[in-house]
Amino acid sequence: MGRAAKNLNRKKVISSRKARKILRHGEVHGQPLTEKQKGFFGARASGLPFKK
Repeated sequence: MGRAAKNLNRKKVISSRKARKILRHGEVHGQPLTEKQKGFFGARASGLPFKK
């Protein structure tokens, strides 16, 4: 398995600091956050563990 294939299996984790920053800003790539995204980032900002 090459290096590129190993990176595909890696999960991306958002820190609570980054989640708070995104919530405060209220948009990503110029698009406003949806209600689901607000809930996700709110959970990450408060420190709740990631669920599958």
